[in-house]
Amino acid sequence: AVELYYDNAKKFETTSSGVKVASEGYQINIEDSSSGNISEILTSNNAMGFFADRANAVASTSMIFSVDNTTALTIDDSQNATFAGNVTLNNTSDPTLFMRRNDGTPVSVISLDTSTDNVIIGATNMDELIFKDDSGEAMRINGSGNVGIGVTAPDNKLQVDGAVHITSSLTNP
Repeated sequence: AVELYYDNAKKFETTSSGVKVASEGYQINIEDSSSGNISEILTSNNAMGFFADRANAVASTSMIFSVDNTTALTIDDSQNATFAGNVTLNNTSDPTLFMRRNDGTPVSVISLDTSTDNVIIGATNMDELIFKDDSGEAMRINGSGNVGIGVTAPDNKLQVDGAVHITSSLTNP
């Protein structure tokens, strides 16, 4: 084992399982000697941060997490995350996928009601649910429950702009 001290306090040691840095609020810098890029692992106040080339601000920096030499997650310099596999929410009571508004407010987007196994898309604080394709908006469900296909402001329970093909008869209840 190798131990390094600073001011009579152990700061670094090698162990049989790897490397241990002993300090409250510490930082590890990893420098690529060929490019000069510096990545950091930083901890303080029970939080941990990973920074890919924060010091040099290289525009094409990505952070890659791998398992068994296979990329599992990539976060690019625009903060886009690409997962190589499934994303699983392991909350046993109503797992929910949240997105944040520009003001930071979390909004539930997709959730699972574990008592009924119903998947819920949208939230009580959302205005409309909009479906888009390559050519733009395809369908909208507004806050009143009106559905518009090819219509951006439906004012009936179902409003369609375009031809409708019905294979059975329509009835009036």
